[in-house]
Amino acid sequence: MGRKLYFLVGNGGFGWDKGESIFDQALLHLRHVQSITDVVQTEGFIQTDFNKKRLLTKRELIGAGFRFRIFKTDGFKIRLGTTYFYEHENYDVPANSIHGNNLYANRFFTYLTFEYEIKKSVKLFLVNYFQPQIGKWDDYRIISDNSLIVGLSSFVDLQVSFNLRFDSRPPESIKNTYTFTKSGFRFKF
Repeated sequence: MGRKLYFLVGNGGFGWDKGESIFDQALLHLRHVQSITDVVQTEGFIQTDFNKKRLLTKRELIGAGFRFRIFKTDGFKIRLGTTYFYEHENYDVPANSIHGNNLYANRFFTYLTFEYEIKKSVKLFLVNYFQPQIGKWDDYRIISDNSLIVGLSSFVDLQVSFNLRFDSRPPESIKNTYTFTKSGFRFKF
């Protein structure tokens, strides 16, 4: 769409192991990117998600900021983004929990993306996020989303992903570090 880009990401899943739920999460993310120059872009986004493994029953956020192209060749790209977002989270924890079950936060959000085309239909994507709460800098998250994508056809890809999430202040019964690996298909319309 010229110097404008819109994209919608939907992601979710569920699963059981010996009758126990091991994966129950979903995410919906809408983003608008507007190029100002060949190097600088503005972006705005909204998102809603939940992740029962982390006791997150609902998260809503809205944000905006800038992203910068640091490096680009035919097969390799590096981008740096810096944004602000406001979030509201509900957790499935007791009302008297130290963590709290209904949280609001203003967060600063910095991310670094790497895209590497290994060969024509094989790509590696690495996205690393740092999200401190403004004014409470010891409340932060570090998230790393990494994917290897293999094109199977013009509209179907095989994707294998490894994700790492560190939360400096998770609910009391949840570990600070959360990792998972998944594989699946991506469809391009």
